Amino acid sequence: MKTVRHTLQAGLLMASAAACAQTVSRADLLGALSPLAVDQGVPAYLPQGLRCGAMPWQLDHEAYVQRLARTPVADLDLFELVYLKNAEARLRERLQAGANPNVCGGPLNVSLLSFAAGTGDVKLVQLLLAHGAHLEQPLDDTGGSAFIQALTADRYDVAQLLMARGADVHITTTDGRTALHALANANRVQGRYQPARELALARRLLQMGLSPNAQDRQPNGGFTPVALAVVFNQPELVRLFMAHGADLSLTDAKGRTALQLARQLDRGAVARAGGAMTTAHPVARHDRRAGQAHAPVRTQARHRPCRGTR
Repeated sequence: MKTVRHTLQAGLLMASAAACAQTVSRADLLGALSPLAVDQGVPAYLPQGLRCGAMPWQLDHEAYVQRLARTPVADLDLFELVYLKNAEARLRERLQAGANPNVCGGPLNVSLLSFAAGTGDVKLVQLLLAHGAHLEQPLDDTGGSAFIQALTADRYDVAQLLMARGADVHITTTDGRTALHALANANRVQGRYQPARELALARRLLQMGLSPNAQDRQPNGGFTPVALAVVFNQPELVRLFMAHGADLSLTDAKGRTALQLARQLDRGAVARAGGAMTTAHPVARHDRRAGQAHAPVRTQARHRPCRGTR
């Protein structure tokens, strides 16, 4: 009976791997190539780990699930239990027995809560929070939190849950990315991407004081959320950011404005949206500086980064 169950589990895992491969679009693949630049027709701002579920496509998804299928459930670590998703009861047992919900590591070297957030499983996130998982500690190596992870992975229900539980929406990674950068640079995986919910979250974050003019500090970066919305062809996000004071005259590390990027990448709808907003509501230099200053920037020195402990 155990052999049959294990074989069935392996089959389901492999089917999941095949389905995962089919959801990765050409745009996702191009966006993950590094270090190609916009000059070559490829987004210069690189997604932080494209995922199907919780696994980035760059990792060997098929090999990972094959290994899980060969491993007895009793021998799986907490990250592997979270990834299986059907092992909630076993995860609960481990936590009740004293397992650390704030463990850090796994295939992505993130907190267990961040890993669960990436899967989109609200019940698992609630389970971890109920057993003492911290919303922000430990952060990943770049200072990203579970909230940032949920936004990047199009996990709207998880993002809203974390906000309701008091997640720090103003958190800024060590390379200058904010929650608005994460939304503008989200994976947009076919089957779970919901533009209306993305816009609603962006609007709420703007109302909470996040600035659309914050520039990241990545190599060859300097991108604002509105510039990322241009790169990833999101005219509605561009309009929303412009309505909240986004400055299209800000330049990236290569001296390009958001409108120049739109023309360079042939983003017609985005260029029209940005051009119309600029004409109707020009943003003065002092307004831009005010927009950058009003969103609090949280340094990560007080947080414990991920060190791969399990």
